[in-house]
Amino acid sequence: MTEHAHDRPTFRRRSLALPAMLLAAALAACTGDTPLQPDRAATPGEPSMLVNPLCSGSGGTTHSWITVTSTQQWYASGNPHRVSGTLYVASGGNLRMNPGVLVCFDAYSSIYAYDGGRVGISGADTARVVLTATDPALGWGGIALTGTPSATSTIGYARVEMVGVYNVAVYSDDAHDVVVNQTVIRQSGRAAALYAPQSRIIDSRVDTTTYRSLPAVVLGDSTRFTRTTVLDAAGIGVLVTATSGVELLGGRIEGSGDTGLEVYYSGAVFSFQPLRVTGSGGYGVEIPIDALARGYGSVAEMDSLLGNGRDTVVVTGGTLTSAAYATAGLPWRVRSTPTVGSGGSLRPQPGAKLFFDPYAGFTFSGGRLLSRGTLAAPVLWTADDPALGWYGISLQGTPSSVSFVTNTRLEHVNVNATAVATDTDHGVVIDSTVFRQVGRAAVLLSTGSRLSRSRVDTTLNAYAPAVQLAANARLESTLIRASSEDGVQIDASTVQIFSCEVRGSVGDGIQVVSGSPGGTEISSCNLVDNGGAGVSSSYATDAEGNWWGDASGPTATNGDGVSGSVDYTPWLTSAYVLPYVP
Repeated sequence: MTEHAHDRPTFRRRSLALPAMLLAAALAACTGDTPLQPDRAATPGEPSMLVNPLCSGSGGTTHSWITVTSTQQWYASGNPHRVSGTLYVASGGNLRMNPGVLVCFDAYSSIYAYDGGRVGISGADTARVVLTATDPALGWGGIALTGTPSATSTIGYARVEMVGVYNVAVYSDDAHDVVVNQTVIRQSGRAAALYAPQSRIIDSRVDTTTYRSLPAVVLGDSTRFTRTTVLDAAGIGVLVTATSGVELLGGRIEGSGDTGLEVYYSGAVFSFQPLRVTGSGGYGVEIPIDALARGYGSVAEMDSLLGNGRDTVVVTGGTLTSAAYATAGLPWRVRSTPTVGSGGSLRPQPGAKLFFDPYAGFTFSGGRLLSRGTLAAPVLWTADDPALGWYGISLQGTPSSVSFVTNTRLEHVNVNATAVATDTDHGVVIDSTVFRQVGRAAVLLSTGSRLSRSRVDTTLNAYAPAVQLAANARLESTLIRASSEDGVQIDASTVQIFSCEVRGSVGDGIQVVSGSPGGTEISSCNLVDNGGAGVSSSYATDAEGNWWGDASGPTATNGDGVSGSVDYTPWLTSAYVLPYVP
């Protein structure tokens, strides 16, 4: 049945023939290897035949524009069954095809079950039912199942082939569910569009579809794809358009012209056993993060997505409540912001790379981030387009334990966003990490958060500090340079800063905006070349034992200066050597 890119077909009791222009194009496209239609794939590489050898000769049984309203049995003894026009199965109708039946369809003829009519195609392993085109160059219209029958339609141990390029071999809609079992669908425009809930395709094979603009297999709500192989789809291999209830229970998607597997909506996939996706001309998968975690919930399972034209996982939002892994050999492209909820954890492995579309980021709402690279293989978080940036990591909620960002590189965050931002309940340990060319580097408002042995290199937001600390946060062994505003802002008297270097800020090096007498401590830091004061504070601040750029202290000619209530005596007479900066 004909199905266009954004519309399901409307079936009427009249010929489903294509317009003459499309018919001429379809005939022309079958004469060579180069397709004439931009949305059509090349004709499968077999000889062009005016008459299918299976359907040649005379004899057999002819079925022309009939309507089945009772149980009708077709047997192999009537072969070949020749169908011209649409074969309707209406209320009370049950069209049954028994083992060994051969059906030859004229151009644009089809089977259409509606208003309670249904089909039962029941072959055997050694005697399959074959539904084919009389003229392979023209094809036929496929099987369409709509309405609400009293029982499920079935297609088992069958071969459905040579359906026209703009048509679907098996189409189910409304409440007309179908079970496709042990069946081969080959050399057809599209294989299956299963919109009717409870429809299933099991232990079957799709071999070569020819329509580029629509997928080989479409799965709607509460449908199931089990141990089925999809080979050489012209466009997308399998597309899940459902919002809920889909089960993907193993199989393979190989050689798709476009993406192998695409899932539209978060929460659509209820149960997922890994599908091997390989040989796609585009991405292996485009998928919400919850579906990705269900199907590929370990580092080893992620390897099932290797070997495609673009070995990149496209993440399209979603809510994660389990573990998800980004691995070194399989970068992520994040198109819209996913959320990691309670019980969820994102675990980028050493060497993992995550690229973000503009306005995308990552939000953690009770879930944890474990971005743990190594010195030799850091984790990279960056923008797909550095000029537009991305929107950083937001750590919210109350996770089971703190998050970790270690041996990680975060870069090209949008000028109005922060690379890592926490609220008051989500602790984070940032260690051996590089921030570069970001709007802001870190906002650590949670108790016990720590930024250590790291480097902040150039922040872009002229209205906010590079690093903001509160609530027992700690900064140590860290270099902060070239902030477009203040280098560090302290928002609580319990913050500790030691073993640091803050240089080249447009504003103050360190600004204390909240505190209590003697509560804030800054020591063993180099405060040099800042546009404002090295330390500025309206509260009593202990800033003893720091290097200010001059051996004679902050108020000397080359000293970085102090402002407000800052105790800076004694000071270091030479620069402090940071023990480690990445």
